[in-house]
Amino acid sequence: MQLVRRALLVVDRLAQNRDGVTFQELCDELDIPGASMYRLLSVLEAEQFILRHQDNRRYFLGPAASDVGLAARGGVSSVAHQLGDWLAGLTASPEDAALLTEFIDDTAVCTLRHGGGALEGLSAETGRPLPLHATAEARTLLIDMPRYKVTRLLAESEFTLYRTRTPRSVDEVVKRVALIRRYGYGVSYDEFDAGIWSLAAPVRNGAGRVVATVSVATTEARMGRPGVIDGLRKRVCEVALRMSADLGHTNARAA
Repeated sequence: MQLVRRALLVVDRLAQNRDGVTFQELCDELDIPGASMYRLLSVLEAEQFILRHQDNRRYFLGPAASDVGLAARGGVSSVAHQLGDWLAGLTASPEDAALLTEFIDDTAVCTLRHGGGALEGLSAETGRPLPLHATAEARTLLIDMPRYKVTRLLAESEFTLYRTRTPRSVDEVVKRVALIRRYGYGVSYDEFDAGIWSLAAPVRNGAGRVVATVSVATTEARMGRPGVIDGLRKRVCEVALRMSADLGHTNARAA
């Protein structure tokens, strides 16, 4: 019983601290000897109830613990309520829509939209799924996944050819995901919605995992104006870093 109680104390401590907790802090605050704590953390990490950041070595709540919380809350898990205020600063024009997209049950879902009242043709609305292969918002969610998992997800989804620019194969999507990973942001144009251009950047939590993407969708005509693309890229990437910092991602603060 003592082992179970200690495990619950560790999980509860991490759930209360988005910035992560060090090994020594856990030992001191929970009054657990170092050797016992090491064995306990090893088991919890192996079962993914906790995660250890590869750079700062701090411990964070893991996906298995999040899944338990998700089930207890009736299956709805989202960071939209924490990050929504950031979207307002991304819409510089009535033709701009700022979107937050998350993975829910292996589906990319737009969990929040701000603005875009004058943007015709954009089908992304709060609560609507987005195709994994045909939107920058969804593809950017895949950047940390191994190729086999990306391939499996794409194989299980409908590979619909929405427009002439829509990627036509798994290999094509994998190559675009590699480019997003390389440059730190993804772009799509006229792949899902006709004439819609979007730029998306990843949002990470305290454990460094991609939990969402933030993006701006707009028109091709607006993108043709001098300096708009550079300015938009900087704003979206900066907001993604700030969102990540809000979720406890320490590298985001440094950047």
